[in-house]
Amino acid sequence: MCSQVRGVGPLNRRGFYLAFQDIGACIALTSVRVYYKHCVGVSRNLAVFTDVVTGADSSSLVEVRGQCVDHAEERDTPKMYCSAEGEWLVPIGRCVCSAGFEEHRDSCVAPSEVLAIRQENTSQNSVTLLWHEPNQPNGVILEYDIKYHEKDHEEQSYSTLKSKNTSARVTGLKPGTKYIFQVRARTSAGCGRFSQNIEIQTG
Repeated sequence: MCSQVRGVGPLNRRGFYLAFQDIGACIALTSVRVYYKHCVGVSRNLAVFTDVVTGADSSSLVEVRGQCVDHAEERDTPKMYCSAEGEWLVPIGRCVCSAGFEEHRDSCVAPSEVLAIRQENTSQNSVTLLWHEPNQPNGVILEYDIKYHEKDHEEQSYSTLKSKNTSARVTGLKPGTKYIFQVRARTSAGCGRFSQNIEIQTG
């Protein structure tokens, strides 16, 4: 059986027609296979390169510009080239994680929210808080930020406290006063989101 391969292109429209001419020889057309080569979408250097069709001839390279992943920004314009064989070549440039995020498996992440804040001891002038480490620390947690203020007085003033552990004793509070507390984790890249509010009244 005789088979032939023909390339089609370059195209200037979205699609093309195939036609076959019977030249009278003693042959029969048994099958036609139409296919194209492409570079499969990938992530490199914190940039996403979408699926792209290869060039029209064997020596052509298609330049593709990458799009930075979420929470990342361009350091140098990320580019790669799609070869005629459907392979990515010559990665150039890269994206970097924005402030407050760090690189983890081709993405930029921050610590997830601190969970299960609760009070252990409460006196007239102090509160001891306990909490769990975030489910996704996304790095080594350096410390925790504790933010607190009198209920309904956040716009006027709030205070902060730092802790190396998953607990903290907050002192200097007013007796018989309701306070709102929030906690967040901090890694070398930055801080995660503050936890949900917890309301505690001093003795």
